[in-house]
Amino acid sequence: VLKEHETLYHLGLVIENIESMSDAGLAIVDYATKLTSTPAGSLGLFDEKSEDMILVASKGFSDDFKKVGRWDIRKSGLTSHILNQKGPFAIADIRDYPNPNLLLMREGVVSLLGAPLTIEGRIVGIMYVNDFKKREFSAEDVSLFSLLTVYAALTIERVKSIEEMRVMSITDGVTGLYNHRYLMEQAYKEIQRALRHNHPLAVIMLDIDHFKDYNDKFGHLEGNKVLKEIARYLKKTARTTDIVGRFGGEEFCVVVPEIKKNGAVAFAKRLLNEIAKNSSFNRNVTLSGGVVTFPKDGKTPLDLIKKADTFLYKAKKQGRNRVCS
Repeated sequence: VLKEHETLYHLGLVIENIESMSDAGLAIVDYATKLTSTPAGSLGLFDEKSEDMILVASKGFSDDFKKVGRWDIRKSGLTSHILNQKGPFAIADIRDYPNPNLLLMREGVVSLLGAPLTIEGRIVGIMYVNDFKKREFSAEDVSLFSLLTVYAALTIERVKSIEEMRVMSITDGVTGLYNHRYLMEQAYKEIQRALRHNHPLAVIMLDIDHFKDYNDKFGHLEGNKVLKEIARYLKKTARTTDIVGRFGGEEFCVVVPEIKKNGAVAFAKRLLNEIAKNSSFNRNVTLSGGVVTFPKDGKTPLDLIKKADTFLYKAKKQGRNRVCS
């Protein structure tokens, strides 16, 4: 018993310094399986917005299990049942359980011990340990697992707060896009990567046409709706490797790795066309854009953005709702 409580104390020291949800999840699941002598386990995070579960960490399962990512909370399902418990819930043989979890059965799981992770009565997640043979969990296993769920819930809450603060520090409050500082940092990193691998890179600067007039006529709340809608479309259209940020005011910047100028211009024109067709605004909204590429148009983020701005204002002078490069 002393050894087990020393293990819990050591876990507390380990997770105290962890600031990543995936790292915290892996540490907790690893300790949970060791303390209960089980070959597998998992930890899920409750998503309050979508009201489903996000798989944070797992151990002892196949790659297919790890690819699940999210799962729904079915009313009559195992997750729902465990989340409604006040403490750990053990099943010696899931084949005898009504409406068993088919995913766990495909993995070969026979017995399990699960518990909701709660903070002041609010669900933050769920944790399981699993065995691939029939097993009656001892009172000691259940007691240790119950104690571990307290550590897990507190850790999840702490790491969530850290991650939320981190997101707030790098994103723009109105649009949710990266802010100016973070955008410049990432642009510098992408330029260094492009230099190392001899890859092309483009920078696209976009500015909303006559945005001051729009704000003056419809008010700043309506203006913010325009900013948010354009940001939503930029995020939806950009590739996962692209860096999309609000540069300031009504200006946006997209850093597009591994693309040549003609491809970047085509991408920017497609963005402009889609925004111009958007009917959710109080009146027609258009963008003007400037496109540059590394290293031809500049070798630093500042040089590239200055050159892109030059092209952007050329587009403004030529009549707006167009891209210059």
